[in-house]
Amino acid sequence: PEVVTALLGALRTGDLPVKLGAIHALASAARPFLDETLKAGERKTEPPSLGQQVVDAVGQRLVQDRAWQLRQAASSCLVRLRTRLAVPYLIEGLKAEKARLAKEKTAQVMSGLQEALFSLTGQEIPGDKIGAWEEYWKKNGASM
Repeated sequence: PEVVTALLGALRTGDLPVKLGAIHALASAARPFLDETLKAGERKTEPPSLGQQVVDAVGQRLVQDRAWQLRQAASSCLVRLRTRLAVPYLIEGLKAEKARLAKEKTAQVMSGLQEALFSLTGQEIPGDKIGAWEEYWKKNGASM
């Protein structure tokens, strides 16, 4: 937990290389707390809120950060964590990237988000169909 907490702190710096390193490291360090594919007893549960803190911090970078490299790394990290907690952030990330697409070239991030959602849900809904993703998640998120 101490390593994960330190990495979360690194995400609050202004230095892009530090943030990128922290996001990549979080994908491995936090996975034991979040990975829903682990067998019973393999998943770490202490402290109980740590997993949600990680998903929130990485998800916020995905949706809000100005650097496309960091948004792409955040998308990849959320997939590697293997948790349903990531899906709402991935959908929000699609919305944000669609809005950015009109102003800047973010097709690479958009494609990564589509792959991330497919990887976690198995659904092949096009990335520009945000309403369909939201509807799917409302209907199926709790049972995933």
